[in-house]
Amino acid sequence: MRAFLAVAGLIGAGVLISSPAQGQVDPATWDHCLHGGPDAKTAACTSAIDSHQLALTDVVTALAERAASYFAQKDFSHAESDLKRAIILEDTMGDVEYKLHYNLGATLYRENTLGSARDELDVAAKLNPQDPAIYTLRGIVQQNSDNLEEAVSDFREASKLSPSDTNVQALLRNANAKLKAQSLSDLSCSYPTEDPRWHPCVYDAKKVDDPTQEDLTRDSIERGTPRDDNRCEDVERNLETARELYGEYKNKYPEHLETAQHELDSSLAEEKAWHCKD
Repeated sequence: MRAFLAVAGLIGAGVLISSPAQGQVDPATWDHCLHGGPDAKTAACTSAIDSHQLALTDVVTALAERAASYFAQKDFSHAESDLKRAIILEDTMGDVEYKLHYNLGATLYRENTLGSARDELDVAAKLNPQDPAIYTLRGIVQQNSDNLEEAVSDFREASKLSPSDTNVQALLRNANAKLKAQSLSDLSCSYPTEDPRWHPCVYDAKKVDDPTQEDLTRDSIERGTPRDDNRCEDVERNLETARELYGEYKNKYPEHLETAQHELDSSLAEEKAWHCKD
């Protein structure tokens, strides 16, 4: 099974909807349902739901809060069941809360049901296209589904909506590095140890990095590519990302160090090919 990126804080009282209890439910029970710890919340919300004395909107709230409790206890199957019931009830009222779909997507992700998780997050994004958390989580799901281009797109959107979020920036750099490494590995070739300017892998890598450079012919590379300061800024950024990736993999994921090494080698070769270092 694929090792998932960490996801925390996705479901909780701060995320889920809430409303005042109606009917004859004991106020203390309702308070525990909304604000209690996992065990107390589960019991209180169950008692409130089973009382059949809640208004429909409050049943949705109780189901959502109990799902949060189940999620906190890693009981994802029960969390999924409660969230699906809450969504069905909201559909009957014609007022669907996007956070329910977001939370269901998070739960399905933790259950390794990535396709269904993505579908729920697609719905959440349509209902509220301004929440960066949706794009961040969907990007994580896409990356774990090996859809790197879609992951990069989602992380970029999250970064636009929340430019100060350093976690999103790190996810975007990591996904970009993985996408580039994947693109280069697809070329099935290695870089020469001496002047790589003429090498077809270097030429193809230019098109991978910047599709607008398709007019860059192999002959022009053979004649020698002049230094381009704007291009070198991109090259140096790529190299910095590759070095960070290598350091992270060396410390945390040594079994994948070969991939990071390939990314670093290719970035160093690109730096040399474009004469970015005198």
